[in-house]
Amino acid sequence: MMDILVHFISNENTGSLNTQLHKNAKTFQLQICSDLHLEFGHKMDNLVIPKAPYLALLGDIGVVKRKKNEYRTFLIQMASLFEKVFVVLGNHELYFSVVDEAFAEVRQICSEHHNLILLHKSSCFLEEHKISLLGTPLWANVPPLAQLQVQNLITDYSKILTKGEPSDYPFKGGQPLEEAVRPIKVEDTNYWHLNELEWLRGEMRRIQEENAQREEKVRVVVLTHHSPLMENGSSNAETWGQETNYAFSTDLMHLMGGDVVLWGYGHTHWFQDMVFNGTRVVSNPHGYGTKAHFKSYYDPEFVVNL
Repeated sequence: MMDILVHFISNENTGSLNTQLHKNAKTFQLQICSDLHLEFGHKMDNLVIPKAPYLALLGDIGVVKRKKNEYRTFLIQMASLFEKVFVVLGNHELYFSVVDEAFAEVRQICSEHHNLILLHKSSCFLEEHKISLLGTPLWANVPPLAQLQVQNLITDYSKILTKGEPSDYPFKGGQPLEEAVRPIKVEDTNYWHLNELEWLRGEMRRIQEENAQREEKVRVVVLTHHSPLMENGSSNAETWGQETNYAFSTDLMHLMGGDVVLWGYGHTHWFQDMVFNGTRVVSNPHGYGTKAHFKSYYDPEFVVNL
């Protein structure tokens, strides 16, 4: 069994435990938020108060396909306030859309602004900080025991659309498929999880191998929408043990440590700032903001310093 080293830290002490390994790297400041849910009518003013050069929007910022176009407006607004904005899509971005079409829309928005960077099975290397950001939604892995509950109770499976069979996504190069549009299935999201996880592991291995030859090591920051932890402070304890929790989280603690200095995520509507095996794990979600749902502590100025 792997030994797990856990630290609880506050935003007043945001230095990485790995800083001593990267003495020559310039301090990296990343503002993090998720689950702003603009589709619920939340006013954009002061949702994010700029306090760092870089911003990570970790999914469920809003619905891409809406007449009011809040999503596009917000991304452009953030691009005017930050040096770089890293965009990871969540599940709500895809609501009322065919998956490929929603991604294409966000790619178009980002292509119009040089500092909007969509991270979907892709990375961004910041030379001055010696940091590689690896980003992808990383859909959760739903085991057989929970698949029926998740399929029937999680709204994603009625509001997100796709075409073709699970194995078709996302390898059609953005080209429309001939098959009829249908709601996504657990088989789809499980397939996406495995595909994205394989990519993430491959990137981590590559950086580890390259670091073995480097005098100045590259630090890894992982940015996902879904949670890399089951329980362990990543969600409201009232949900622990529920089968639907598998739609939100997958236990990936074994990927923490080593070169991975930070893992930011969203989706669970639960604030977290802890360190596992030397990797700082953070979530800063706004949430729905209604009494009917868990209300998370949210900091519009939340910044991680590395």
